[in-house]
Amino acid sequence: MLELAYVERHERIAVLYINRPDARNCINAATAAVMNRLFGELQNDDGIDVVILTGKGDQAFSTGLDLKELAENGPSLIPKVILPDTGWAGIGRRTFLKPIVSAVNGYAIAGGLELVLSTDFAIAADHAQLGFNEATLGPIADAGGCFRLPHWVPLPIAREMLMTGRLLSAHEAHRVGLVNHVVPIGELMDKTFEIASLIQRNSPSALRIMKCLINETLNQPEALAWPINDRYMVASFDTPDFMEGPRAFAEKRVTRFRR
Repeated sequence: MLELAYVERHERIAVLYINRPDARNCINAATAAVMNRLFGELQNDDGIDVVILTGKGDQAFSTGLDLKELAENGPSLIPKVILPDTGWAGIGRRTFLKPIVSAVNGYAIAGGLELVLSTDFAIAADHAQLGFNEATLGPIADAGGCFRLPHWVPLPIAREMLMTGRLLSAHEAHRVGLVNHVVPIGELMDKTFEIASLIQRNSPSALRIMKCLINETLNQPEALAWPINDRYMVASFDTPDFMEGPRAFAEKRVTRFRR
């Protein structure tokens, strides 16, 4: 049976593929259930440090919700794809403590772009297009797009994207800060693995704590952000990695962070 999503492991880096290329990797209820399970397994897998999310093929990262299934089921479909505890496709609201990077291999539209916004940052193939077309169809960007997009791009750009439905080219998305790098499709996974490898060699505890700190202070004024910062700073003192860097420097050796 064809897996609707699956994971490949490359030492301590995992790639989660959405595997519906003939349907432009859109998400139906069954795919959301598989992705939810896989994200849970990856979160709890001590052998994985970094996750890459991508779509199978070279046409689409994901075009979002399966509109044919929505047309057949109506709003009753939504709780099956925006899951009560973990959100859209099992990642939208999940507290995923490991770094996760999107490799945007084609269209990232509507819920597909909301998947990107559920990760930490994105690398795009040069033919990719990204945007929200919900307003052209009737629904809204209700899986995080309306409040996450303004953290990735300037507010007027976010409003234009959401209100017009216009797609951005990969290079325009890079110019406004929606993606970090743009490369030819044949180089996409190599570039993403290159960056994931840079992340993977770092302290797992520092990465986890910084990710939590970023997420908790994102909407806070500095007066409220500092106590959160101090709480995580103190927590970092108790991690096994906190003194590893200074000791490695003093002993003139490479770091050996605890995995």
